[in-house]
Amino acid sequence: SLIPNPLSLLFLRSLPRSPPMASSLLRASPLSLLSRLRPLNRRPPASHLRRLLLLSGPASAPSRSTPTPRTLAAATDAATPPEEAAALPAADARLERMQPLQWPQRDALCGELGAGDAGRRVRLCGWVALRRSHAGLTFLTLRDSSGMVQVTTLPEYPEVYAVVNKLRVESVVSVEGVVRLRPTESINADMSTGAIEVAADCVSVLNSVTRSLPFPITTADTVKEKFPEEVRLRFRVLDLRRPQMQSNLRLRHKVIKHIRRYLEDRHDFVEIETPILSKSTPEGARDYLVPSRVQEHALLFLKALSCSSKC
Repeated sequence: SLIPNPLSLLFLRSLPRSPPMASSLLRASPLSLLSRLRPLNRRPPASHLRRLLLLSGPASAPSRSTPTPRTLAAATDAATPPEEAAALPAADARLERMQPLQWPQRDALCGELGAGDAGRRVRLCGWVALRRSHAGLTFLTLRDSSGMVQVTTLPEYPEVYAVVNKLRVESVVSVEGVVRLRPTESINADMSTGAIEVAADCVSVLNSVTRSLPFPITTADTVKEKFPEEVRLRFRVLDLRRPQMQSNLRLRHKVIKHIRRYLEDRHDFVEIETPILSKSTPEGARDYLVPSRVQEHALLFLKALSCSSKC
């Protein structure tokens, strides 16, 4: 469209009075609200402009000379008629909700915390691996790519206790709190972080789980024996969270990395990918395979390592 942004109202006000041109511009706009505005030579009502700004959503980072929706909305407040002022608080609330998402950034990993971090305030993000209640307290086992750590609620933060009690396993949360040493009788020798815990004073749910899981995400490799492979492949995103699957993927990555480093660093091999040795085409009829001229009925691999003239 010619003017896809509803903020083009500022540009439309400067156009000459030409009904055909104005009509074509209005038809080019993606928002039908433009057709219900006052004539172009008059100032649009503040409520209409505010409504357009809310529908437009948060745009990309504007330049210094480009007015933002917040500044434009503030500029129309002075000219807002009394009968339209009552609808502005609701519009302001919607405008606040349309601001860019502020995703929490963690400053520590669960499996890397230790006794030396006691007294340190941290922010962790991860999956809820286990939740249990005991003596009026709720304990979470939080898991990320580095490992697990225990999170404890405090009686002086009842709002945190209420949020944690509604969590289900594999919910994604952000936890803020202070690392502290566990009592001697509570130390878990089976965990690398068994000597510490995080006393949470703020818990934010980033993604909640609304139904039961098709299979448990546990450290024991018993899922593949109890559940058929079809179920695991259907819920592959959950299957890859299991420690055994992650260990297999990391082992494969390390083996391939060492092979490449050996051939490239020790023997000056160069990895190439030519148009003939092409990749598989997604949703294609069949893969394009290159026959080998050395061995009969053999096919070349997708990628080849070619030796330089030094070999």
